[in-house]
Amino acid sequence: KAVHSALAWEIAAGEGSRLCLVVTADGDPHVRRYARRWLRRAPAADDSWEYADLRAPVAEPLEATLTVGEVELAAAEAMVAWTRRRNRLDVRLFHPGFAALDDRQRNLATSLLLDQTLGELDVSLWLGRITPGVEPPAGKPQGNLLDFSQAVTALREELTAEDGGPTWVQMSGETPQGQLTAVARVPLDQAIAPHLDDHVALAVGIADIDYTGFPSPTGLRELRVLEDAIAANLGASGMLVAHETSRGKRTFHYYVDSTTTAADYVKKVAGTWRQGKVTVKVVTDPPWASVSHMRT
Repeated sequence: KAVHSALAWEIAAGEGSRLCLVVTADGDPHVRRYARRWLRRAPAADDSWEYADLRAPVAEPLEATLTVGEVELAAAEAMVAWTRRRNRLDVRLFHPGFAALDDRQRNLATSLLLDQTLGELDVSLWLGRITPGVEPPAGKPQGNLLDFSQAVTALREELTAEDGGPTWVQMSGETPQGQLTAVARVPLDQAIAPHLDDHVALAVGIADIDYTGFPSPTGLRELRVLEDAIAANLGASGMLVAHETSRGKRTFHYYVDSTTTAADYVKKVAGTWRQGKVTVKVVTDPPWASVSHMRT
């Protein structure tokens, strides 16, 4: 409570230690930064204790039992139907015990069943709409929680690059100012780095353009030089998550740790750009709402 009043905690079995102390934001994107900063200051793990800011999946999810109110819910009795929507899975989860719960309890039970099956991180990164059901799901594919876990694993592996990093998706569209193209990482979600809570929008004018108004090969090389120069020293204090390009302009979307000087570093390097006007706008944005229009 001294760190933040909305944080929750629990003690779980550790992976390399006997026990794990988990301090979690319970999925609240506004609060996750406090849990992550707590974790980043934790001591090194030892034989007795390790530390985490996200709930890990349990070893045998179908053997778990959850008690909500006076109702005991065996995970093995849960049924899930899911639908892929772009790069996430929309989920409808049914349990026969839900009939004895109110809406708040059903939502809580659904969240906990998914957390203990997938872990908090995969729930945040790969699930879209989550709906508790009081009737068995009718959609397909469907199965038990272990079947669903395998579907999430397959999605995660599909969207993970060979080097273990994120994949990047290209998008395009029309705006009142003309055509716009965008490139964004997948997944584009603050759960990957919740301590990065300031959005830095770096917009640069581009002189080297082709007949379409978009960067020429020379312009693209100069943009990459700028991008590499910023990345060189950001380290864990910042990350490029997307960029948008329109006629004669590119906007880089960075997220940085507000407790560091990372935003000032981006501004400093941006000051070396000589092809056109440079603007830098910094806003506090823990849920990464500024890039939600590019989330796929």
